[in-house]
Amino acid sequence: MVGGDLGSRPGQAELFSRAGDGPDVRLAGGSRHGRRGILAAAQIRTARAAWQAGLFSGLVSGIVVYAFGVIMTLSTVPILATRADYRAQFAHSHALDIATYLMGDILAAVSAHLIINLFLGLIGGGLGALIARAARPAATVA
Repeated sequence: MVGGDLGSRPGQAELFSRAGDGPDVRLAGGSRHGRRGILAAAQIRTARAAWQAGLFSGLVSGIVVYAFGVIMTLSTVPILATRADYRAQFAHSHALDIATYLMGDILAAVSAHLIINLFLGLIGGGLGALIARAARPAATVA
């Protein structure tokens, strides 16, 4: 197991066993991007660092999701093609074959996640920039 025993923290085993099933998993992942910009603002105290950290974390996370989603789908197309729910969706689609349908489906999903992760990173960067600006000492007039 990567990262140690999944049962070592309360609730973490359930989170990994249901990956992708509900909004709690998406929110847990999305909050990670927002924290990067806020942490950069707290440590470096510049708005630029917060924007860069948020943008970079969102972009890197989106690219990782994109790459793993495509690779995992390509490597499991024969298995996915046997699932009844995918076969029913394929029957209503206009795709030429089920492999084309599955790849089109995952490309749409991971492209959306790339944009969502980038957006969440920019939200975190914006919050971090606001924190950095508020934390600056006010200029004194002599």
